[in-house]
Amino acid sequence: MDKISCCQYEDFVKCLADDTRQAILELLRDREMSVGEIVACFTLTQPTISHHLALMRRAGVVLARRDGRIRYYRANDCCLKRCTLRLVDQFTSKDTSRVKRESNARAARAVA
Repeated sequence: MDKISCCQYEDFVKCLADDTRQAILELLRDREMSVGEIVACFTLTQPTISHHLALMRRAGVVLARRDGRIRYYRANDCCLKRCTLRLVDQFTSKDTSRVKRESNARAARAVA
């Protein structure tokens, strides 16, 4: 199995911006699956699914291991827990000072 590490929040959000990657992550939430097993759940081609999995692996959202010629994937629980908590906190936090600062900076750039 790849070294377990947490992904970056920005990479996590980018990965979840795609419906196919969301569906793949949902499949991998509870168990490890081979590429073939994942492909069988979609109407997409194996190269397309492999492309999505490669992006997710590079971002650290999923982990992969090889068993001979077969590659197995599973969700990176560390990444999912840490980044989903940050996402929820970002949109439920009462501290809006960062948002106000960024909004003011955008407005200042627009005027300049």
